[in-house]
Amino acid sequence: MHRFSTRHLAPALLAIGASGSIVLQAVATQPPTNPGGPPEPRPRTLGDEAELIDMVEDARAEFDDADGLLDALEEAGLELETFEAELTYVKINALAGDRQTREGRLYLVNDESVFADDAELDFQRGFSIVFTALDVGDRRDELNERYIFDGRWLIEINENAKQFNATEVMPEGERIDPLRIGEGPFPVPIGQKKADILERFEAELLETEDGLSAFGPGPRTLAERFGFAQLRLVPRPGAAEEADFEEIRIWYDTRPGKALLPIMVRVVDPEFDESLIVLGRRKLNEPLPRDVFDARLPGPDWARHISRLRERRELEAGGRPDGDNR
Repeated sequence: MHRFSTRHLAPALLAIGASGSIVLQAVATQPPTNPGGPPEPRPRTLGDEAELIDMVEDARAEFDDADGLLDALEEAGLELETFEAELTYVKINALAGDRQTREGRLYLVNDESVFADDAELDFQRGFSIVFTALDVGDRRDELNERYIFDGRWLIEINENAKQFNATEVMPEGERIDPLRIGEGPFPVPIGQKKADILERFEAELLETEDGLSAFGPGPRTLAERFGFAQLRLVPRPGAAEEADFEEIRIWYDTRPGKALLPIMVRVVDPEFDESLIVLGRRKLNEPLPRDVFDARLPGPDWARHISRLRERRELEAGGRPDGDNR
């Protein structure tokens, strides 16, 4: 069983749209295993998504350096209230050399007013990820997993296994910024302040095709064809442990009207495992389904585990927790 670790996605979550016939080679088509039988589901390709990126040669914004791009990104982030997209997440293990691909959807809330009128849903700012499929080699498993983070609690819900895990990351009355790069378990590279980024990271503007060779020709061809702006962030001394990654590279859509949303995100973690995030069918500032943010405790037939911050600190100090782990 390939259990998803929250660390796998850190710190990259907004990525791609595209069109045409370019195939994401990280989820390359496998030979058919049932000749003569019903057609097997095809892996997602960039060419299959009608909305991913319109193939029009719009005039693009151009940036001379990272400072100019960060200025534009900060301004664009002020317009973000909600975001929804299809998600493809590719993970390459450096030691074993194996590759896993998960598919699902990302839902993001950046404005506290989005669910302000919902008396039953206490969600102000953060995101939810729903995974529906896992590909490992020739095998494909259907998933029904949800991960919710609001700056205080990280919730993991596995509908198939009837498992509910809740991890408290901040004490009652306090929250971290769930969208700040290097702070939450799934930092999202949008809506960031330039000064905050430069205080913690060295920023560099790179050639658009650089850094994609490990994921096959598809993403590289896409980047070369459309000339996306690539930003590379490396933690400064003192920020590396907090960030929990060696570097993050983000490709932004520079076409007019695209709000400089990320197109691809590549992460190298401290073990030199690599990840690529790909998003399609992006929706900006449209209503989101409330149920994907619902983190209420399930029924008694579910396995439930509640990990409270105070109890973990007591264990680390050699004490005995007296909390409510169920």
